[in-house]
Amino acid sequence: MSNNVELRVSQLREDIANGVTRKKGDPGYDASLGSIEEKYNLTKAEVTDIFKHPALQQLRLGTKAKRKTVIIDDVTPVTESAIIGSAPGISSAVTEEPAF
Repeated sequence: MSNNVELRVSQLREDIANGVTRKKGDPGYDASLGSIEEKYNLTKAEVTDIFKHPALQQLRLGTKAKRKTVIIDDVTPVTESAIIGSAPGISSAVTEEPAF
């Protein structure tokens, strides 16, 4: 029986990009995301050794992509001149009033 744990560089990069920290308690640690240490049941020394790998040395904690809120105005009527004026190359537009 082997006690070896196989980890892929791509796997660790993805974890870090998703906000998983190297060790529990590291700056930026989020219990809901966890750490490499916890996820793969490693010791702190093992985690330190893993990140000595050349492909992982410069890897830093990423932050989850911040969610952007985009407001789409679906109640204000859009006129043909407003669409043509804001988007060059559009020659026609829907000029119907929204049905309420």
